[in-house]
Amino acid sequence: MQQPKKILIIYENTGSGHKKAAEMLAEYLNDPMVTIELTTSSELINQKDNIFVNGWNFLVKKNCLKLADFFLNFISRIFLLPFFYILTPKALQRGVDRFNPDIIISTADVNRLIGSYAKSKGIPFYIFITSGAIFVDMLHAHAHHLVYLKETAKIIKSVRLSGYFSRDVTDKTSLAAKIFDACCLLTRYSLGYPLSPYFTRYRSSLPRRNQLQVSVLGPVREKKFYQPGCRTSIVTRYQLPSDGQFILISNGRFGGEIIKKIIQKIIDNHQLFNGMLLNLIAVCGQDAHLVESIQTSDLPPGIRLITLSNQASLAELYQLADCSIGRGTAGILMDCLLSQTPPIVLKQITSNDFGTLDIIHKYRLGAIAEDLKAIPLHLKEILTHKDHYMNAIIRLNKEYTNFTPNDIEASLKTHILETCSL
Repeated sequence: MQQPKKILIIYENTGSGHKKAAEMLAEYLNDPMVTIELTTSSELINQKDNIFVNGWNFLVKKNCLKLADFFLNFISRIFLLPFFYILTPKALQRGVDRFNPDIIISTADVNRLIGSYAKSKGIPFYIFITSGAIFVDMLHAHAHHLVYLKETAKIIKSVRLSGYFSRDVTDKTSLAAKIFDACCLLTRYSLGYPLSPYFTRYRSSLPRRNQLQVSVLGPVREKKFYQPGCRTSIVTRYQLPSDGQFILISNGRFGGEIIKKIIQKIIDNHQLFNGMLLNLIAVCGQDAHLVESIQTSDLPPGIRLITLSNQASLAELYQLADCSIGRGTAGILMDCLLSQTPPIVLKQITSNDFGTLDIIHKYRLGAIAEDLKAIPLHLKEILTHKDHYMNAIIRLNKEYTNFTPNDIEASLKTHILETCSL
C-alpha cells in the first residue's frame, strides 16, 4: 500500500496572515494520501524568541507602521537577512530534516534558504504569496509561486531574480561564498537600487524579466467563508441588533488604539449620516484593554457599539457587514471580495500591504482614507452608493474561475498534489 506523502507548510508569526494562510492551505489540501504538518521558520532553527517577529507585532499593534516598515521591511531585510543566511543553513536543514517532507510549502519570507534546501534535496517547493506587493526575497527560482490575483503574478514576472537571488545557499556553501553573497546584496541595494529594487508594487507597465513559475488562484479564504448563513441566526448568536447598517472595524488579531480612534471619528461626525442607524462592530482581537476602553464611549443617537473578541467568526460577520473599515491587509481584501463588502482602508500601511491599496484603487472597490478624519465622509459615500461598490467587486470576482471551495480545492490539489504524482 502506498504510503501517504508528507507536506510541510512553513509560516511565520508576524500578524495573523501567514499562519492563517498556512492553515487555509492545510484545510484545502487535506487528503487521505497526504499528511500535513505546520511549523514556523523560527521553530525550524530552534529560535524560541524571534526579535523580528516580536518587534513587528509590537509596532503594528501600536500603529507605528512607518517605523515597522523602515526598520523591519527594509533595513533588516537588506542588512540583517544576509547574515541570517550565513548563520542558519545548518540549523534550518536539521529542522526540516526532522519532518522528512516530500513537499514543502512556504508562506514565510526566508524563501531563499528554504528554496535552496528544497532544490538540493530534489523536493518540490511551493511559495504561497498573499500580499499584492513583492519583496524579492519572497521568491525563489526553484519554486512554483501561488498567488491570489493576476496583478501579483505580473509583479513576480517583472522581478530581476539575478546575482544574489539566483545563487543557492545551503549547509555546504562555504563561509567565504556566504560572505561574498552578503557583500553582493549590500552593493546591489545601495549603489544599484534604482536598477534592481528590493521591492516592487503593481503598475500597468511592468516588463517581464524572468521565467518563474506562477499560478493565479483568484480570491481564496477558508471554507467557512463560502457557507451561506442565516442573517437572523447570526444576529441572534452574537446578540446583535436586528436593524440598521453594520460596520465592521478590525485590525487583524492585534486590536489596538487604531480601532478606538476610528470609532471616535465616526461618533464625532455622527451628524453626517442624516439619521442612518449605524451598528459599529469592533473586532478587538486579543486586546482586553481595548474592549474595556471602547465600552466607555459616549454614544450619540443613531450609533450603537458592539465589541467582539477574536473568537467571533469574521466569516459570519462579513455576511452582515455593509462596510468594512481597517488596515489594508491582503486578508481584509480577500474577506471583502468574497463577502462583497465595500472596504475603507487607511492609506498609512506597511509596504507589504500596498498591493491592497493598488487593487482597491484600480477596480474602485471601496475607499482609501488619507487619514482618520476622512473616514466618516467615505463611510457616508459607501453606505449611500453601496450597490455601485458591490457591482465593482462582483465584476472583479468574475475574472476568476474558482468560485466555490470545491473549485479551490481542486485547483490547489492539481497544482500541488497531482503534479507531484501522488
